[in-house]
Amino acid sequence: MQVLFGTQRSGTGPCGAVTFGNFDGVHLGHRALVSHLRTAAARVTGPSVVVTFDPHPLQVLAPDRAPQPLDTLDGRLQELAALQVDRTISICLYSYIFFYHFLPLL
Repeated sequence: MQVLFGTQRSGTGPCGAVTFGNFDGVHLGHRALVSHLRTAAARVTGPSVVVTFDPHPLQVLAPDRAPQPLDTLDGRLQELAALQVDRTISICLYSYIFFYHFLPLL
């Protein structure tokens, strides 16, 4: 699985299917979502892409309401790799102003 951080580019290639989420814990619901993601990516002959956040967005925007993390970023990446996701983009909300850096990637 290719892992990109922030605005790191993956190069050009075919369009694929993308899902966004924290994916903390990679529970059964996440596994079902990734299964649908992979099916959609295969349908368009492109990569399956997960965009995740580290830390959880609420940790930056409203720390007093942020949930406790269930797993580390490395743990989540390992889980997503085991589910055969082609590419994961990790957005570090402490290091980047999300919309300023992410929108050019779309």
